[in-house]
Amino acid sequence: MTLYAKSAAFFHRDTQIEAKGPLLETTLTLGLLGLWLILRPYEGLYGDALIYFTRVVADSDPHGVGRDWMFTMDQQTQFSLFPVLIQFAVSRLGTSLAAQFVAFLGLLFCFAAAVTLAFELTSGRARWLFLAFLAILPHSYSSFGLLPFAEPSATPRLFAEALILLAFAAILRERFVVAGGLLAVAALLHPIMAAPGMTVLFVMLCRRDRRWLLLAGAGTLALGAAIGLGLPLARRITEFVDPQWKAILDVRNNYLFPRLWDADDLAMFVLRVATLILAAKATRGRARALFFTAAGVAIGGIVVAELFGDFIPNLLVIQVQPWRAAWISAALAPAALAILIVIARDETPSAWIAPALLALAWAPIGAPARFVVCLLAIAYDPFSQRAHIRLSDPVSRGLTVAIVALGGLAALYHLIVLFSVVIHDPDGILATRSRWLLRNAHSWPLAFLAVSIALGASSARDVRLLAAAAAALCGLASVGWDSRNDYHRFFDAQRPISAFSAIVATRPGEVYWERGANEAWYGLGRPNWLASLQGAGIVFSREETFLWKARAERAVTLGFETRQMVQPFGLETTQGEPTIDARRLHEFCASADAPVWVVWPLTDNEAPPSDLHPLAVWPSPRSFAFVLAKDGAYQWKRTTNFMLLPCRGKAAA
Repeated sequence: MTLYAKSAAFFHRDTQIEAKGPLLETTLTLGLLGLWLILRPYEGLYGDALIYFTRVVADSDPHGVGRDWMFTMDQQTQFSLFPVLIQFAVSRLGTSLAAQFVAFLGLLFCFAAAVTLAFELTSGRARWLFLAFLAILPHSYSSFGLLPFAEPSATPRLFAEALILLAFAAILRERFVVAGGLLAVAALLHPIMAAPGMTVLFVMLCRRDRRWLLLAGAGTLALGAAIGLGLPLARRITEFVDPQWKAILDVRNNYLFPRLWDADDLAMFVLRVATLILAAKATRGRARALFFTAAGVAIGGIVVAELFGDFIPNLLVIQVQPWRAAWISAALAPAALAILIVIARDETPSAWIAPALLALAWAPIGAPARFVVCLLAIAYDPFSQRAHIRLSDPVSRGLTVAIVALGGLAALYHLIVLFSVVIHDPDGILATRSRWLLRNAHSWPLAFLAVSIALGASSARDVRLLAAAAAALCGLASVGWDSRNDYHRFFDAQRPISAFSAIVATRPGEVYWERGANEAWYGLGRPNWLASLQGAGIVFSREETFLWKARAERAVTLGFETRQMVQPFGLETTQGEPTIDARRLHEFCASADAPVWVVWPLTDNEAPPSDLHPLAVWPSPRSFAFVLAKDGAYQWKRTTNFMLLPCRGKAAA
């Protein structure tokens, strides 16, 4: 039987692992669930989760947080039912516990959906290797690590991803009505994330029956009619982002345009697509179609985003963010890699080289090397019927060992370099920032261990060891999943700052909390004058964009913020540290648009500047540390106290 024929039979044969019965399956599932939670620790309210939950807070406090310009101009949360759903949870549990519960529930749902897909898409050892890879391998699908698949955060994106994975499982069973229903629910939660899933379903339907193409024609006619009638969303197809607005988006939200992505992130996208294509060539049937379709949809999303979002800056295309279709490649590439490894295991050593090259590409080897290795893997491709490269067994074994060893050395070096940074984290190496820095460094060693276990475990003793490991992983997950420190717990719980509250209550208005996120909202019940998060949704409002730009540039010009406020993604180092003195504060507060209050952090137990006279100093419940890159090196800074300064015409002299 040829390699290609054997791969077709792969999905229909039992393996030794499957023969062990439901006890082993339960053990493996629980162990992988523990690993899934450990590698996706809960970091509290940040990013999109903070936006959605603070939207609920703003609605309940229209004269306080609700006056924040981020919510008075909000257009980001209008297209989802998620705020309505979490409002009930917040009313019953409070903001902090509700957010944690929603994030945990979403992770469980996403893992269950992944298990369901694994049982439809793979079998035997590949099934468990897929789930292990899905937990372990780098899962960011956007630039700068901004959006990971199955992010441990209370967002609608997490639930939409789970529903789409279930839809893929239904597609593999040709239950297209069920798949359509699941995708419809996903669209109610997060239409941007659901769009790629709907595209996959449509392509699979067209593959089965070409008459579905008529639906595309009907949809085009309906869209033209909607544009002619001037319907709100359809009208945006004829609107374009002007050069001034586009220039701001290029800097603040550069992740919207693939041309501006980091080279490492583009290389990772190419690697995932290459893995899907090779797996598609190695399989048959609906799995083959799903892999090819997922690769095509992911590539199409990047191309559309670049052509019609960047070079021809169409407003609707930029807002729909078609590049997010790349998340499908992040979800399915681990399955493709698992299948390739398991298939190659049962073949001659010549078939081992392509999976070994892919394994090397998943190691932290840098963008240029990753591009080259991906091309080599595709060029070598032993799964093509026309493949002519066949090396002798000794040469193939030697090459495989050398390639894997090179990946291991690269991973080890990367791990050592990053560990030398996080070992100095004042909050410990398990703190949120340290876990973030190490988020991909541990992937390759853990993936190598997963492959060794998946391909080697078979005896009763192995089963007992797996059961012990599963129990240990679940235990670690139960005690270590919540990685917040006391500072973040304090603000997530919306506890008032007693040292500031009475003073701040004497004058209504905005608060500028330097380096803040939710502190002014949750600790003082006040709108933010400027926060980095406020720039996240400026793609939905031109007015909001220029208000944010003016305030951010003013803060940077006076030295209150670094350039990372204007360009939070892609800068390797900060441009000095934020500083404050009486002269700068007076100039800042003289503006009619100035905030009423300024809260400034004091790092490393420093005293307030001698020319400033804060009305109060608040010692935070636990100092928090942050990484400050300076001259190419990392430093740790600890914020111990915060001082409250009056502003808008009443700055301290």
